[in-house]
Amino acid sequence: MAGPGSVQVPPDSSGKVVDMVSLSVAGVNVVRQVMALGGATDDSSAYAEIAAISASTGAAGVVVRPCTATVVLASGGANVGTVNLAAGTANIGNINHVSRTVQVAIGTPFTLDNISATVQVAIGTPFILQGISTTVQVAVATPYILQGISTTVTVAGNVNLSATAIVAHAAPAVMSASRGPKCVTASTSANVTLIASPGTGANIRITQLGCHNFSGTFISMRVGTSASVQTIVVAAQSSGGGAVYNFDPPWVLSASEAALCSVKPNAAYGVFNVQFYVV
Repeated sequence: MAGPGSVQVPPDSSGKVVDMVSLSVAGVNVVRQVMALGGATDDSSAYAEIAAISASTGAAGVVVRPCTATVVLASGGANVGTVNLAAGTANIGNINHVSRTVQVAIGTPFTLDNISATVQVAIGTPFILQGISTTVQVAVATPYILQGISTTVTVAGNVNLSATAIVAHAAPAVMSASRGPKCVTASTSANVTLIASPGTGANIRITQLGCHNFSGTFISMRVGTSASVQTIVVAAQSSGGGAVYNFDPPWVLSASEAALCSVKPNAAYGVFNVQFYVV
């Protein structure tokens, strides 16, 4: 019998047939039974065929098809056994682009790149985080470096700075032509400009104010703005009486407001010394 064929076997020699194929093995013509592993239904897609691996030796094996269904790994179960990743060996290919939570116990330094979801890390030794695009929660045991962080970083633990730490902050834009110290005298109850208006949107910030009576009579010395000319009132005894005020934080006047001063009664001689800057 040449090529594929069949053989009828007893006791049912008139009915069922067995699928066979003839071939030459070591110069001898033989007949080999064709087999397939299948389910209970007549569905060819459910068969696992036994196919030739080597024509020269006659070796055969079961044909394994890719699994297209969802594979569920129960939490905590040893479903796929232990995965060992030896350093320097590409055992499972690229583990970048992880899209779900990653929990890592760290023994030695390493780099995490392209993480797109929450990363929870227990840190034993220094390491580098790069390219983090969302919240990073870190329990810190030893120093480490964070680079390329674009959002919130929450750190629980001690942060040790072993090098110079430079903190960028917004320094006040002090106008060089509008700062103290400055001295003004007043001798009437009419308002005298102590500090001129700084201009639209700017604020006078007073850090120190001194009010002293150089006349021979008791006077009251007043400092304020157009909105309140008696924000500060000093009862000054004659011949040098007065007071000095230090403001920390500074006394901030309303935007564009000038500082005014005056004395009562008239014909007195009051001296006002002020230290200030404008922002």
